[in-house]
Amino acid sequence: MVNAKPIAQSTFLYSLRYNTSLRLGTGFSLFEYCIIRSMQWQKVRGFISESADTSSSYAYEYPYDGHSLLRQCGNLKDVKNVHVQVIKTNIGLQPNMFPFLLNKLVIMYSKFGDLVDAREVFDRMPERNVITWTAMIAGYAQCGHPEEALQLFSDMQLVGIRPNSFTLCTILKICTESLCVELGNQMQAHAIKHGYTEDVFVGSAVVDMYARCGLLEDAYKAFEKVQHEHDSVSWNTMIAGFAQHKYCEQAFELFCEMQREGIEGDQFTFATVIRACPGLKHGNQVHSQIIKNGFEADYYIRGSLVGSYAKFGEVDSARKVLGDILECNLVMCNAMIAGYSQNGQVEDAIKLFGQMNRISMKMDHFTFGSVLSASADLAVVEYGKQIHAKIIKTRFELDDCVSNALVDMYAKCGTIDDACQQFNRMHVRDRISWTALITGYAQNGRNEEALKQFCQMLQTNTKANQFTFASILSACANLASLEKGKQITAHVVKTGFETDVFVGGALIDMHAKCGSMEEAHKVFCKMPEHNVVSWTAMIVGYAQHGNARYALQFFDQMQKAGMKPNHITFVGVLFACSHVGLVDEGYRYFDCMSRDYGITPRVEHYACMVDILGRAGQLEEAMDLINEMPFQHCVLVWRILLAASRVHGDIKLGKHAAEHILELEPHDGPTYVLLSNAYAAAGKWNDAAQMRRMMNDRAVKKEPACSWIEVKDQVHVFVVGDRSNPQTKEIYSKLQELTGQLKEAGYVAETNSVKDVDYKNEEQPLCYYSEIWE
Repeated sequence: MVNAKPIAQSTFLYSLRYNTSLRLGTGFSLFEYCIIRSMQWQKVRGFISESADTSSSYAYEYPYDGHSLLRQCGNLKDVKNVHVQVIKTNIGLQPNMFPFLLNKLVIMYSKFGDLVDAREVFDRMPERNVITWTAMIAGYAQCGHPEEALQLFSDMQLVGIRPNSFTLCTILKICTESLCVELGNQMQAHAIKHGYTEDVFVGSAVVDMYARCGLLEDAYKAFEKVQHEHDSVSWNTMIAGFAQHKYCEQAFELFCEMQREGIEGDQFTFATVIRACPGLKHGNQVHSQIIKNGFEADYYIRGSLVGSYAKFGEVDSARKVLGDILECNLVMCNAMIAGYSQNGQVEDAIKLFGQMNRISMKMDHFTFGSVLSASADLAVVEYGKQIHAKIIKTRFELDDCVSNALVDMYAKCGTIDDACQQFNRMHVRDRISWTALITGYAQNGRNEEALKQFCQMLQTNTKANQFTFASILSACANLASLEKGKQITAHVVKTGFETDVFVGGALIDMHAKCGSMEEAHKVFCKMPEHNVVSWTAMIVGYAQHGNARYALQFFDQMQKAGMKPNHITFVGVLFACSHVGLVDEGYRYFDCMSRDYGITPRVEHYACMVDILGRAGQLEEAMDLINEMPFQHCVLVWRILLAASRVHGDIKLGKHAAEHILELEPHDGPTYVLLSNAYAAAGKWNDAAQMRRMMNDRAVKKEPACSWIEVKDQVHVFVVGDRSNPQTKEIYSKLQELTGQLKEAGYVAETNSVKDVDYKNEEQPLCYYSEIWE
């Protein structure tokens, strides 16, 4: 008499493992055939013996325990080999072991990403319990197939299988990762219906789901319903929820409440709360608790401590926690490199990266992303290229995060062509990639290419974010292209970024540089909130357009609003003072930078002060200020002094300034021209001619200045005496008309610096030409 059930089970396993063409119907036909022809079963067993892979270490172990062997599997090949041995040795033919073994097969196949075999086992199982369904649902969820997992959960309910706590936790995790609150609400209803409201794991999953979705009030309500008096899981989840959404004080207060309740924190608790500390004082308190509880050696916690101290600018304390690099892990080193970069110690970041490389520490995309950011801030492309070589060697070049960091690094180092090459090598380009390239083009003065790349990005259906719009608006501002700026503004409004504070600042800057201060003011007034960028953009805009009164009024309003100015704000304020001769006010603003706001004056602030004094004719005071500068003199301040010397006829000081400029930049064409004009204005024609000859002898050329105007979406560029435009006749006719109006208004061409008789007797060329640098 043939025992049908064991044969059915064996045939079932056999059809799964050896013949992919055997589907459910074919499998049971084979079973029926084996009942009729019991001798055929022996042939089937013989085929199994011949086909089994006996090279595995599991092949001859005895006694054969399929469940135990599956637990020991370290890869998919091991799972399949054990599966073969299970079939070969009849393990699982005992009725009480059969469901457990198949469930374990589903779990193990899913664990190693083989969902096809997992689903094959699942579909062919004669009976399925809640563990079976949960295992398959979890497999889909773990392998990134949430839709299939949800469909299976629905099918499970249709066949009357009641979900357990693990099933609900798995579905809630899907809701959390997809930020699907509506489905999460349904899962919470299931938990209530099936009596899992006080289950710590289900409750914590509900808390986590609401917290990750930003619904912290709902998360806290769910947290209060969990029986958490003797468990840290739900506490950790709620603390992490507050920390994730930057509610640092609430996270720290909940940690304190947890301690008052007598709940002992674990490694996860301390690692989370140390990152959420609202201040250095709180961080020190948590650090003492970590030492008290004996967690100071935990790598995860030490990494969090490094990041926390770095966040508050305590780089030395972070380095002490890091200790000897030989006793650190990758997470700690990554946190330290990021900390160095965030605090401007980019050379230390690169140095630590070198130490990691020397001890052959394995690196990941966070390591390369952080050190590339440091290299970009340092703007030394040689360092970046060395890091790039390491990236290629470790095969991280195609990682999205690393690729984006490479594009950004090359762009910030000024090698925009290398950035473009890296961008073109990328297989996947997201908006971070596009934004990095567009920003690089804009920052390197290649604004037309920035606009071109923006158009190409839109053609790929990649959505721009606030940083993309800020960069492309900057390109429009640099081109003074109001029409292009208006087109970008339409995209901004369409995508809903017009109220974003960063985009608003860029819009203000664009309108201001295009000469439309009225539109800039409208944008400023429409913004729901203002930051230092938007205030500064208005101040600099009014200053550049000679409206110093409005610029200084905005600065006063900014102070009354409690907004702290930055160094760029003071550049705008001092620039405004220079254009209206406010010497005393300029000194007052210059002094209050360091006194009231702790801002150390930079070279651009000294340049503005030299300009203020130079325009006011106080050249000796300007020279004294240059000598008092706490850093090495630069071309900018000497050039400003040279221009002022020329205007006020101080040839001696002008020559002194020119000598310093040519010492720093021997081929600076404008310096020769300015000094030549100064000599000419003073009647020293021989000296002026000598400067011109010196330019020729040294092959120095001054690139002629140009003007441009945008008409009907086309930019027209003009240089001195330019007759290349198709409408040259009409243009010069209009210039003659304007020249006549200027004469009627009392304009007289300045000819003191021109010796050439033809030019001196002809006013028309002088109307179109100027060598004066303002």
